Amino acid sequence: MSTRILGIDVGSFQICAVIAEQNDDGIKIIGIGTEKAQGIKKGAINNIELAAKSIKNALIEAQKVAGTHYERVVVSISGKYTKSVNSSGVVNIPNHEIGIKEIERAMQMADHNAET
Repeated sequence: MSTRILGIDVGSFQICAVIAEQNDDGIKIIGIGTEKAQGIKKGAINNIELAAKSIKNALIEAQKVAGTHYERVVVSISGKYTKSVNSSGVVNIPNHEIGIKEIERAMQMADHNAET
């Protein structure tokens, strides 16, 4: 059985989204999307709406190339105000549309889970 994984790299210059399929034989890249980063400067998000739009556009492009959805997500964000903590957050998304509120809820859940 295979698992499809979305990897997102959020940088100050560019957002990259990659969808890979992992199975017993290894990992195969099946979709890639890139978008110019907007709302991010020197590793800091200064406009969350523009940053979210850039991430969404890269994700949409990767999904179009892959022709499928994903089950897991790995996100890479670096910058002068970041620290590393292994955590996860799961939230219900009833209409399958990810917006600012859903991102904030997932981040709150991941933050809460990291503290426990």
